[in-house]
Amino acid sequence: MITAIVMLALMVVGAGLQVLFPALPFLGQAKPPFLLALTLYYALNRSPRTLLAAGLLAGLFHDLQTAVPLGYSSIVFVAVGLLAGRFRNMVLSESRVTAGFFGMMGSLFAQVVLYGMLLRIDAVWWPIGRLTVRLLWGALMAAVVTPLTFSAARRCDQWVGIIKVREVIDGIEQPMGW
Repeated sequence: MITAIVMLALMVVGAGLQVLFPALPFLGQAKPPFLLALTLYYALNRSPRTLLAAGLLAGLFHDLQTAVPLGYSSIVFVAVGLLAGRFRNMVLSESRVTAGFFGMMGSLFAQVVLYGMLLRIDAVWWPIGRLTVRLLWGALMAAVVTPLTFSAARRCDQWVGIIKVREVIDGIEQPMGW
């Protein structure tokens, strides 16, 4: 129950941050994918059931913010999360490099699949140059935003006791992995 409350709070904050960041034309109108980063956090650190809830909730928030038909982003976010979750036992999920890599690759995958879904229903068409700029800047922003999001989400989980805090020899409590 507490995981659901923390997840909902993080999704609201992530959606707010995503709305506040301006869609700049020279970046292909890409925005930092805070909601996708939260989905990836739950994919690499929680059970598949929690990932499913996170992906559906993040996708719903994303669709409500944009002109994307309701449900499209949820499908994509859950697919990205399931794909990332397959590597959960093979990677060090506490690493910033891992978070950045999965953020970048997840963003590329999500943008390409979502663009394909929207192109199929004739909802969008971008010239190849704009699409390339948007994909590259979106992936770059995801590589920066995802480790920060992982850190913030992990800290929130520690504050409420979902994740245990380890103690260093000198008695100062340190968060695990960061």
